[in-house]
Order: sequence, then structure tokens, then C-alpha cells
Amino acid sequence: MSEVEDLAAAVEEADDVEGALWELWGSIVAIAARTEPENQLDLVALVVALRERGDVDTVWELSLWTDLPVLGAQLREAWSWAAPPSTDDDTWLNVNAFTARLTASGYDSGMLALWTLDAAVGPEATDADRDAARAWLVLAGDVLRAWSEERRSFDGVSDPGYSPQRLDAWRAALLS
Repeated sequence: MSEVEDLAAAVEEADDVEGALWELWGSIVAIAARTEPENQLDLVALVVALRERGDVDTVWELSLWTDLPVLGAQLREAWSWAAPPSTDDDTWLNVNAFTARLTASGYDSGMLALWTLDAAVGPEATDADRDAARAWLVLAGDVLRAWSEERRSFDGVSDPGYSPQRLDAWRAALLS
């Protein structure tokens, strides 16, 4: 069996599939947090391979592999524990780069990107905030551009969402 098949089987055969997902995605996010962006390609490929397994079960009324339930919750939790000043190393950059790469591969983390980009141009932004936001602009730039062109926003959120003007402002502030 391959690593992908082994991981998928462990989740699919678990008595508590949701609990197994919490453990799987928590482990993957923790590994990503310790892995430099340029060394995350295999980890992203693993998630993509799991996603490509298709529909075999549901959790939270979402397809086990196609929708990757619980992964988004684990990533949102990382926005709490990985962000400065909770960490003083490259953890924040690593988590954002991993999530940006997932987004570039088709997993939707639009709200997380928005939070990171907005924080990086805010008055209390740190170098770590700016580095994390640059990762989004570089690694998921095409997706951010598409969201900006469609003026993507989020229901129930006061933030105005994406727009070409905001994307230009983020780029000017962070890539100049």
C-alpha cells in the first residue's frame, strides 16, 4: 500500500471517522508548521492525492475526501496558535505558505488569505505578518487575482472581500 492508501484506510476504517480526521489534519498542519515553504511540496501533494480519492463517506455532510472536512477547522485553529506573538520563529510563514499552496491546488482558504493579507498591511503588522502575506501573493497569486476579479466576498462577514483595488494595494505594500 502507498502512504496515501495507508492514511486513507486508517481514517475510513476508524470507529470514529471524524476523530481520525481531526488527528490526521492536525498532524499534517503541525508538520507544515515546522516545514519551510520550499520543502512543503510533498505534503501538499499528499493532501491533493487524498482529495483525489473521491467520495467514500461523509463527515459534517461533506464528502470525506473531496471536501476534506475538518481540514478547514484545523487550519482556522492554526491561525490562533501559529500567529505571532504566539510563535517567534517561521511557524506563521510556514502555515500560511502551506495553506496558500493548498489554495493554489484547488482547496478554498479564501477567508484565511484575506485575514493574513489584511493583517499584513495593518498598522500593527509585524515582519512575520508581511512574510506570511507575501507567501499568499507569490504562491496563490493566480487564485487571489481570480477572486479579486470576481469581487469575492463572504456571507456574514463585514470585510469587503476581494477586489482588484485591494489586490493592487496588497501587492504595492508587500511586494514593492
